[in-house]
Amino acid sequence: MENNHKRYILLDQEGFPVMPVMKYIKYLDKTGKSPNIQKHIVIP
Repeated sequence: MENNHKRYILLDQEGFPVMPVMKYIKYLDKTGKSPNIQKHIVIP
């Protein structure tokens, strides 16, 4: 990713992305939220 930022994905039990969560993470990214906030939302 640009500037060496990590991106997080939440996968379901079959290994597919959970789309509502992915859309929310994309929203957080586009609105300039910190990568730490994004990480803590995805990784409890």
